[in-house]
Amino acid sequence: MFAGQPVLPLLLLAAVSYAAEQTVFCPVGDTITLSLVLPMSERISRILWKYDRDMVADWTHGHFLSYGRFKDRTTVDNTTGLLEIRSGMTEDSGRYEVEVNNRLHDLVYEVKVIKRVPKPIVWIQPLKCGPSSLQCTLSCDGSTEGAEPITYSWASGRGDWTQSAKLFPITNNTANVATFSCRMENPISHQESGPKANPFFPEDKSQPIITTIIANQVAFDSSGMDVEEAFRTVGEFGPYQKQAVAIIVLTQVYMAFQSMLIVLIGSTPEYHVEQQQVPSSSQELVQRVVFTEDFDSIVTEWFLVKQQAYKVNLAGSLFFAGLLVGNIVFGPLSDKIGRRPVYLSGLFLEVVFGYVTAFAPSYEVFAASRLLVGLMNGGISVVCFVLVQEYVGKSYWAMTGTLTSLCFAIGIALFAALGYLIRPWRNLTTAANSFGVLFFLLSVTLPESPRWLYCQGQTDRAEQVLRHMAMRNGNTVTNLMLQRVVAAKVSSPTKRQTGLLQLVVHPVLRIRTVVLMYVWYSCSLVYYGLTLGAGDSSGSRYMNVAMYGLVEVPAYPLCMYFINKHWAGRRKSMSSFLCLSGSACFCTVLIPDNTGSVLSVTLLALLGKLMVSAAFNIAYIYTSELYPTVIRNAGLGVCSMSCRVGGIMAPFVSSMRVLHSSVPFTVFSLSGLSAGCLSLMLPETLSGPAAETLDELTGPTGSRVLENKALLYEHDK
Repeated sequence: MFAGQPVLPLLLLAAVSYAAEQTVFCPVGDTITLSLVLPMSERISRILWKYDRDMVADWTHGHFLSYGRFKDRTTVDNTTGLLEIRSGMTEDSGRYEVEVNNRLHDLVYEVKVIKRVPKPIVWIQPLKCGPSSLQCTLSCDGSTEGAEPITYSWASGRGDWTQSAKLFPITNNTANVATFSCRMENPISHQESGPKANPFFPEDKSQPIITTIIANQVAFDSSGMDVEEAFRTVGEFGPYQKQAVAIIVLTQVYMAFQSMLIVLIGSTPEYHVEQQQVPSSSQELVQRVVFTEDFDSIVTEWFLVKQQAYKVNLAGSLFFAGLLVGNIVFGPLSDKIGRRPVYLSGLFLEVVFGYVTAFAPSYEVFAASRLLVGLMNGGISVVCFVLVQEYVGKSYWAMTGTLTSLCFAIGIALFAALGYLIRPWRNLTTAANSFGVLFFLLSVTLPESPRWLYCQGQTDRAEQVLRHMAMRNGNTVTNLMLQRVVAAKVSSPTKRQTGLLQLVVHPVLRIRTVVLMYVWYSCSLVYYGLTLGAGDSSGSRYMNVAMYGLVEVPAYPLCMYFINKHWAGRRKSMSSFLCLSGSACFCTVLIPDNTGSVLSVTLLALLGKLMVSAAFNIAYIYTSELYPTVIRNAGLGVCSMSCRVGGIMAPFVSSMRVLHSSVPFTVFSLSGLSAGCLSLMLPETLSGPAAETLDELTGPTGSRVLENKALLYEHDK
C-alpha cells in the first residue's frame, strides 16, 4: 500500500506536529499566558499572534497593536514572545498560532477557558433509601456547565479518594461505613463535598440522647445546600429570572412618572396681573390673573401664583415626605410579612391614590393624595430593589441594581414624551397612572423571594419556588434540598436599638455616619433639585425634562468604570463626581441669562445632573462597604432618611429662583463641593476584605467588597 511512498518523513512530520500542539487550561477571569521560545541567532522584528487565523496581537519594530475583543487586554513580550490575555473569557477558547518574522512557528496552543468547579452536594437516590433497602445510588451534584472536563472521586469515611463516576452505587454491605464524600476536579480546580451520612449505617442506640439528637441534626443539616448553591443549580440568572427582573425594573418607569409628575402638571405658564397692587385675597387673585400661555396645569386650575405659589412646591415636598415615611415603614414590614404581599399591596394602593390625584376636586385633596402616593412609592421602591437582587445569584446583584436605577432614568425621559403628547394635566395624570395598572397585573405572577422564605425558616416553600425557577429555566433539578438551619439569629428589638446606638457611640462609625448622612443629603438635594427645576428652565419644558432623564444613562457605566480602578477607587471617584457637579452648578452663576452661548445654563445643569447621578450611584455602593455586616442595615437606613430630607428640601430650593435665577444653583454648588470635600475623610474600601464585626473597624486592614457584591441588601436575621 505504501510502496514507493516516503512513509518515514510523513510519520516524523506527524509526530513533530503532534508534539508541537499544547493544550492550556485557564480559569474564567484569569490571565491566559502562552509562552514561546524565540530563535537566539535571529533578530526579532515581528511577533504576530493569531486566534483561529484572526489577528490577536502584533508587535512590529517596537509598535504594538491588539485587535477585536482582545484590544486593551493583551501584551506581548518582544524578548520572549510571551502572550498575555487578561480577564480570560470562555469565548477566548480556541486555537492560537504565532508568526515570528513572518514565518509560522511550530508551536500551536489549544486554549480552553473554563470555570472552576463548584462545591459539590451528595444526593441519595431514591430519597427514601434506608437500612431496609438493598442498593442506593449516591450522586455528586453541582452546576458544572462551563467547567468541563470533570473527574469524580469518592471516599468512604476518612479513607482515600478513589476515582469513579458521578453516580456511585452503594449496597447494604457498606453498613460499616458512617459517611461518604465526593470530590469534583477539573484541570484548574477541585472541590470536596461535606460528609454525607450512609443510609445503611446503623444508629448507635447506646449513645446518650442529647448526643444522638446533635448528631442527627448535623447530618440533617449537611444533607442540603445553601441558597447560593441552590441558585447555581437552578440558574443564577436564567430566562425566568430575567422575566421577573424585567417586570420589576420596568415598574421603575411608573415610579419615575409619579416622581416627576409635579414637574409638568405643576409648571407655571406665563401670566400677568391686571392691576399692579398685590391681590389681597384668593378670590381677588382669580379675578385679576390672566394666563397668556395656553397651558393646562394645577397652577391654571387653582390659580397657584403670587401668594399661592408655595402650594406647588408644598405638593412636591409632601410627595418626598411620603417617600421618607415609606422607606422607614415598608422595609421592616417586608422583612416581617414578605416581599411579595408588601410590594403588590403597595403598588395597588399607589395606583388607587394616583387616580385620586387625577380626579382631585380641590387642591387639598390633590396635596393629600400626593403624600399618600409618595408613601407607597417610597415603600415599594425599597422592596423593588430588594426583589431584583433576591431573585438572582449574588454575582448578578450589581447588574440588577444598576438596571433598576437605569430604568428610573429612562422613565423620566418617557414621562417627558408622554407629557408632550398629552397636555391637559388631568389626562396626563390619568395616562401616567394607568401604567401602574399594567405593571400590577404583570407583577401578580411574581413569586415570593426564596431568600426571604429561607431566612424565615419556610424552607419547603423556598424549595418550591427554586424548583419552579429551575423548571422555567429549562433545568432538570430532581433533588433540590436546602439546608435546615440549626439556630436562627433573631434580631430582637434590644439588639436593633443597640445597633442604631452604635452609629453614635462607636468613634469610627460616628464620623462615618455624619459624613455619609451629609453626602446622601447633598446628593439627593442636588439630584432632585436639578430634576424638579427642569420644567422651569429656559427652552421647551418637555425637552428639558427628557434631557435631565437621559443624561443619567451614561452616568452608571461611568461610575462603575472608575470605582474599580486602583488609582480612583470609591472615595476619590465619589468625591470627584460631587465636586464636578458642584463646579458645574457654580459655573451657571457666571453665565448671564439669554446670552445664546454654547455653554448655556441648561447645558451646565445637565452636566451637573450627570455628575451627581454618578456620585449618587457610588454612594449606594460605598455606604454598604463602609458599614460592617452586623450594622449595615442600620447605617443604610439612617443614610436613606437623610437622603429623603434632601428630597423634601429640593422643591423649595428650586423655588428660590424667584429671588434670583442663580440662587438655587448657588445652593446646589455649595452642597456638592462641601460634600465632595467631606467625603475625603472616609477610608477607601478597595484595598482590603469587607468588615463583618465592629472590632474589625479598629484593625489594620481596610474593607474591600468584590465587584459583584457592590449593591447589597443584607439580612441580619
